Amino acid sequence: MKQMIIIISFMFMTALLCAQTGIFGLRFGISSEQADSALKPEGFVKSALYPDVYHRNNDPNGITVELYFEDGKPNLVGWLIAIPIPADLDEFDLEEQYLEELIKLHGDDYEYDDWVFEAYWKLDDHHYVNGAFTDYLDTYLILYGDNRYADYMPY
Repeated sequence: MKQMIIIISFMFMTALLCAQTGIFGLRFGISSEQADSALKPEGFVKSALYPDVYHRNNDPNGITVELYFEDGKPNLVGWLIAIPIPADLDEFDLEEQYLEELIKLHGDDYEYDDWVFEAYWKLDDHHYVNGAFTDYLDTYLILYGDNRYADYMPY
């Protein structure tokens, strides 16, 4: 009986972690329809050219979200948020803003590499969040990934 309670507790905690909501209301395992429903209230519109890419306020030069699904399966395995840094905003102020948001969502137990300005959260055995600048410090990227689907992740 005691072993059964431990197993059930473990399964419940794993389910909670997998269901953890990320920025813009996305979660691992949701369908493309559910992702669309989460992104629309945040001002995102599906790209006319790419079915799994969304632009905020229909602006291709603004914030973009790209969704990753396993081939032939409907469940979200990862997503990339690309945030261009406006010319009138210091890139590190923008990073601080998004790090605060990520900390609110995923807690302050994360690693930060000062050399490359990269933050990393391990959500569970498979899921992670990574926040970092592109090489030219002109875009901040937030990647929600699953190490079981590394081939689907952009980096």
